[in-house]
Amino acid sequence: MSDHMSGGDVAAGGSEPTHSSNTIHKQLDEMVQCVASVLEKSTQFQLLSRMPTDVRKRVRALRKLQMQTSVIDMELHKKEFELEKEFQAKHEEIFKKRFEIITGIYEPNDEECDVPDPEILKRIDENTELFAKLKQRNILKDDADQTEIRNIQTAGIPQFWFHILYSNPTLDYLIHKEDEPILKHLIDIRTVYKLEPHFSFTLEFEFSPNLYFENSVLTKEYLLKMNPDDLVNYEGPSIYKTIGCDILWKTGKMVRPSVFDFFAPPQLPEDVLDPSYEEIKNMLENDFEIGDYVKDNIVPKAILYFTGERDDSDLDESLESEDGLSAESDVEEQFEGENTLSM
Repeated sequence: MSDHMSGGDVAAGGSEPTHSSNTIHKQLDEMVQCVASVLEKSTQFQLLSRMPTDVRKRVRALRKLQMQTSVIDMELHKKEFELEKEFQAKHEEIFKKRFEIITGIYEPNDEECDVPDPEILKRIDENTELFAKLKQRNILKDDADQTEIRNIQTAGIPQFWFHILYSNPTLDYLIHKEDEPILKHLIDIRTVYKLEPHFSFTLEFEFSPNLYFENSVLTKEYLLKMNPDDLVNYEGPSIYKTIGCDILWKTGKMVRPSVFDFFAPPQLPEDVLDPSYEEIKNMLENDFEIGDYVKDNIVPKAILYFTGERDDSDLDESLESEDGLSAESDVEEQFEGENTLSM
């Protein structure tokens, strides 16, 4: 027993540290070295605090110049949005023809189809030719059901927009099983730009007559603003509020949860201490990103998503738009008042 206690005394005295003790000391040494390394580098605070008064004065002058640059950027972004609105008419001519082809109103002629096929369509054509040769040699028997389907005259491109949304890795998580038969009635998605009474864009989703709701068009408006109160950190126009629409569901046809909840965004509580504040704030930020993504990608490049030529599976979670539009994190500013409606 005395031997056991003697061993304990040696350990307590520290003359023979254990392996665990050595590891801890090594980790502490590494931490100290790391902290020392960081302190050797001048932080911005340390850098500025060491500057003479006249140098800090020049720094203030540079910040003011940065603010002047932001004012110019604001003017540029306003002009860019006005140009988007102006050129919308030209896009609409093309999108109208797209709508007519998709819905079967218009049949394109050979000249309008004279464009190189993407690889995916080339492979489909090659497989079709291969199947035909195999059938000629009686190696592959024809499927009676498939033959009947091929012989049916199809108008337009059935379920064009449904397939785009359903196969899109950025949006498919929003779609529930109960939504699928409803979304198959979706025949167009459009973007409408507005300058008055405030800068905004509206997403319009048009549906064919269906058994689910009375609306022919569902809308979601995104209000934009610039923040002149923080010119130093200005990064461009931002979405700060959305306005959905009422869906006139037919009796017993409303489904929950649903992709159609997209048209009824939650209201952010005015009290930041509200238990639901952070959750709703995050939901709205995600909603802003989705609206921006649909405007900048899905609407103008629909056919590329349909053919699979466009793949956003590795798209950054921030969903930063191509024109610099950003979803503003402090969405609570939507409660600032009517003055925020003007850019």
